[in-house]
Amino acid sequence: MKFCPKCGSVLIPVKEKGHVYLVCKKCGYKELAADETYVEKTKVERKKKIKEFTGEPPKESEEEREYVLESFSSGELDQEAEEEEEEEEEEEEDAYRRRERA
Repeated sequence: MKFCPKCGSVLIPVKEKGHVYLVCKKCGYKELAADETYVEKTKVERKKKIKEFTGEPPKESEEEREYVLESFSSGELDQEAEEEEEEEEEEEEDAYRRRERA
């Protein structure tokens, strides 16, 4: 590995017109590489995702369960979701109009 004599950054091997040059991506310094073989390697580390379940999930109260069941059966939850979607669409349209004016 070689470093740029001007700025100290790592010189990257680049093939150009049948030759290999060492180029500084920071300042643009360029030199013809020696007869050494240059290989570009990138090491990627993968982290394992571990899902751990400990204990039982939190229990909802009887009141919460009844409220959800009543709201679902009455269509109240669907209505709330539709209203939220309409509000989001209106906000997006307003933002689009403001961008058009600018």
